Amino acid sequence: MNTAIEQLADALHPERDDRIRLVKDVAATAVLIAVMVSVVVAVLVVGKNPPKL
Repeated sequence: MNTAIEQLADALHPERDDRIRLVKDVAATAVLIAVMVSVVVAVLVVGKNPPKL
């Protein structure tokens, strides 16, 4: 998703622009937050039901 947003922003506005940089930074932050939430959910799920080896 982040790559798609960056490619679209570059295609629409190829020269350097602070607004495009902000859009890219926000998209990257959204991906980071999604990954962090996924890790927390995974820890909670696995923590309650640890795999039996």
